[in-house]
Amino acid sequence: MTNQDAPLVKEARAVYQIAGEQAFGRCERLAGFMGLKRRKNLSALALADLVADGLPVASADHLDRLLSFSGVLSHVGGRPIHAIVSEPTLRRSRKKKQALSCQASERIYNMARVLEALSHVFRDDQASSLAFLERPHVLLAGRRPFEVACSSTAGANAVIELLEQAEASFAI
Repeated sequence: MTNQDAPLVKEARAVYQIAGEQAFGRCERLAGFMGLKRRKNLSALALADLVADGLPVASADHLDRLLSFSGVLSHVGGRPIHAIVSEPTLRRSRKKKQALSCQASERIYNMARVLEALSHVFRDDQASSLAFLERPHVLLAGRRPFEVACSSTAGANAVIELLEQAEASFAI
């Protein structure tokens, strides 16, 4: 980690800790993982509308900082966010100063759901959460939870279900 990266890591840690606080509802925690500013009293419908209308590129950048926190996650294409939203898509949205598409926003939302579930199981321990995402898991046919979660909504649901089983005291 360089000195230039230090403020980003502090921001990611702060939002990760805020996102796990019980004072916030689930929608506020999800918004926190996506780096959305206005989170207080966010309803499920308002969050659905934000995702449908397209999240700002800053949400992808924020999620990338959270996923890159410890350098644990790796992705063949470079940054972890590129496994979720392609680099050309992000570049186009940045260049045109447009919100992300509904599809790209859905993928970010799905990863936020996974991170929110991880925050419960690992008691807001970000390093352990990210390590879990990186390690191949026998109940996912030896695939990495990060890879499965990025593959589709069903993949994200499979990882969340695995984490819910862990919360219910089943071995993961």
